[in-house]
Amino acid sequence: MIDEVMMLRHGRTQYNLEHRLQGQIDVPLDIVGQWQVDQTGFALASRYYWAKVNRLAEHPEAFADILGLPVTCDQRLRERSFGEWEGMTRAEIKAVAADDYASWKQHTGGETKHGVESRAAVGQRGADAVRALVIDSAYSDSTPTTLMLVTHGSWITATISNLLELDPDGMNALGGMRNACWCRLKVRHSVNGTPIEQPLWELEEYNKAPAIADSADWENGPTDLRGPHMPSWQPIVW
Repeated sequence: MIDEVMMLRHGRTQYNLEHRLQGQIDVPLDIVGQWQVDQTGFALASRYYWAKVNRLAEHPEAFADILGLPVTCDQRLRERSFGEWEGMTRAEIKAVAADDYASWKQHTGGETKHGVESRAAVGQRGADAVRALVIDSAYSDSTPTTLMLVTHGSWITATISNLLELDPDGMNALGGMRNACWCRLKVRHSVNGTPIEQPLWELEEYNKAPAIADSADWENGPTDLRGPHMPSWQPIVW
């Protein structure tokens, strides 16, 4: 029985560094993104007592490799589609669609005129996938099981908002996710010992990073990874 769901955002990509809307474009991790997921993989593996630590030396690439777990691709976990805006920076979008850009910033839906998937739609898509996985008959026995989903920031935020019945377009909704950070939800299948038809969700961790992120430059990685001409990541400015 799945009683815990972990959602992990991917590591940094070149598009993340350039603040381009990645959407569903398949952009590989850059060297800092690989470092981020390695650090997160080690942190999460050490958290779970069933981690196969004897695989550390042979397979240090990421969480699934460390634990010796299979990876299953699921289209329902794809990032929010940003339509014709995919690959563009905010400055580029603002230059060609200022009013719709302002509406997007204010969570009033102007971006959907450009084929961008709404926050509500991606949240529903994600929540439907999570609910289906949690009740999958493959996990119907009594063994406590953690479901690990490796996906994208907008997907995670919208999906959790849906599961917790928050307004995905509310300006006081959940904040954005940092690269290679995770969220953890507790799944309740009963109340006071009585089974319930639909699981209840408790958000126990949000946008959580490994301990090294408190002492290192998490967004840019250690100095020895950065070449002399590599730009530094800067906070997003709307």
